[in-house]
Amino acid sequence: MMVHVRRRDRVVAAILALALLAPLAIAGCGGGNADVNSYVVRQENKDIGSQKVTIKESSTAVVYSSTESMPFTVFGMTTTRQISVAKDLKTINSYESDESVPGATYGTFIQPTADKTGLSFLNNRLQTYQWVPALPSEKRIIPLEPESVCTLQVLLDRFLAAKVSEANATVVIPSRSPVTRGVLIQRPSQFLLRVTSPGIPDIEVTFNKSSFVTKVRTGSFTIQMASPGTMTSTAFQPVTKGTTFTEVSVPTTETLSNGQKLTLAGSLYFPAKAAKPYKAVILTGEEGPQDRTGGGFLSQLADALAGQGFVVLTCDRRGIPKSQGEYATTTLQTLLSDIDSQVDYLVGRGDIDTNKIALVGYGEGGLLSASAAATNPYVKRLALMATPSVRMFPDFARVQVSDAQKTGLLNDSEAAFQLQLIDALVATVTGNPGSTLQLSGQKVFLDWMRTWMAAPANANFAAVKVPVQVMQGTADDVVPASMAGQIMQALQQRPGGQQQLAQFDGLGHSFGKDLSQAASKPKRQHPLVDPKVLDSLSTWIKGM
Repeated sequence: MMVHVRRRDRVVAAILALALLAPLAIAGCGGGNADVNSYVVRQENKDIGSQKVTIKESSTAVVYSSTESMPFTVFGMTTTRQISVAKDLKTINSYESDESVPGATYGTFIQPTADKTGLSFLNNRLQTYQWVPALPSEKRIIPLEPESVCTLQVLLDRFLAAKVSEANATVVIPSRSPVTRGVLIQRPSQFLLRVTSPGIPDIEVTFNKSSFVTKVRTGSFTIQMASPGTMTSTAFQPVTKGTTFTEVSVPTTETLSNGQKLTLAGSLYFPAKAAKPYKAVILTGEEGPQDRTGGGFLSQLADALAGQGFVVLTCDRRGIPKSQGEYATTTLQTLLSDIDSQVDYLVGRGDIDTNKIALVGYGEGGLLSASAAATNPYVKRLALMATPSVRMFPDFARVQVSDAQKTGLLNDSEAAFQLQLIDALVATVTGNPGSTLQLSGQKVFLDWMRTWMAAPANANFAAVKVPVQVMQGTADDVVPASMAGQIMQALQQRPGGQQQLAQFDGLGHSFGKDLSQAASKPKRQHPLVDPKVLDSLSTWIKGM
C-alpha cells in the first residue's frame, strides 16, 4: 500500500467519479465498429511521444484502449490501458494500465470487489504496492490521466452524454494516493472541456463534431490528433575523448535451474590513457529498475571517471533488461551479493589493481555500497551520493511522504493516508511469512520490503573502515540534505576513520540540471551532472 514518491515521475494519474444523474447515451463510439485515432505528444514544440486510441462498442460494454509511447523518458516508457465501461456509461467494469520500461512492468488494476458492490484498487510497483480493497466511492468511476487521451475520451463521452455545461466531480490520483478530491468540469465553448482542481495541472480538451478528442493541453504538454512519425531514443554515450566501453557478463553466486551461474549484463568503461593494472570503480544506482546507464546519471559518472584513468563497471540489475533473473524478486541480500560478484569479476580479470577498487553508490545504491565496503576486503574507497541515512523501507518511505507533504506534492490528507498505507504494508509483511501474496488476482512480492525491515534501523556506517566521501546537493527534494550530516556523524564515530562531506549549494537529487523530454533528444531524458560534482568525485577516488 506504499506510494513511491519520485520527483522525476511527472506523469499525474487520476480516477474520476462523476456525480452526473442525467440519462446517458453513448457519444464518440460508432455502432459496433472500432474507432481508431492517433495522436502526437509535444513539449516545447517538439514531438516526444505518440498515442493510439481504440474505442470499440459491444452489446454490453464500451471498451477504450490505448498504447502510449514516451521514448524520451528516463528509461523509455510505454503504457497500455484498457477501460471497460457499461453500455450506458454509468459504471466501470474494469481498468488496467501497464507501464513498461525495459525489464519491468508496473500494473494498476481497478476491479469489482468480491461482493460486486464496489471497486478495489491495486498499484503493483513490484517491490512495493498500493492496495485498497474497496475504494471509498460507488462504481461510477472513470479512470483519468491528464496526459492520456484514452482516459480523457472516456471522460468526454461521459460528460457529453450528461448534457450539462458544468459538473462537480470526485477524483483520486493513484500516483499520489487513493484519497478523493474534488474537481470542476466546465464546457466554456461548444468544442472545449476544461478540468480544474487544486494540486493537479489544468486540463483543456478540444473535440470535434464526432465527439473525438482532437487536442489536449496540460502542464507543459500538448497532445494533438495527428499521425506520429518514428521516434527513437538512445542511452547516454561517452563524450570524453578516447573513452570506450564494452559489454560484459558478470557471473553471480546464484545458480540457475540449468546449472549455470546467473549473470549480470553490464558495461566496462576503459580510459584512453592508463597503464595496467588499472584502478577500478563500481557504480550502483538508486532504487528501482535501474539499468547500467542509471537513466544517464551513472553513464555520465562512468564516462567522467574513465576520462580520469579508471576502469568503471556498471551493471543492469537482475532482469533489467539484459541481466538474468527477475527484478521483482530482488532482496537486500541479492543486491549486496551482486555488488560482491562485481568486485570478484574485476579481481578475476587480471588487469585490475586489486588494491585500487572503489565503490560509488547513489540513493539506495549508497546504502548497498556502504554495506559492501564494510565487509569486502578488496574495496579501498567509497563515495556516497544522495544516500539516505535510514533503511529504504519503511523508514525512508515515511521520510519521502513527509518531504512530499512539505513540498506540496501531497496534501495533508494524502500524506496521512500514505503513512497509513505504509503501516499496513509493514503489518502485511510481518503477518505473512511467504514471499508472495495474491491480491485482485495479481501476485505481489514482499521480500524486498521484508529484507529491508530486517536490517538495522540506523544504517551502520561506522562499520565502514575505508575512507568515505559523502556527496549531497543542498536542494535535494528526494533525500533530505540533513541526512548527509547524519551519515557524517556516524562516520566520525569510527576511530581513525577518514571521511569528508562534499555539499553542493543549489543542486538537487540529480546533482545538476534535469532535462525535459524535449531537450533530451535523441538521448533519453537524463540529468546533466554539474562538472564540479564530477571533479569532486574523481579527485576523491584518485586518493586511493
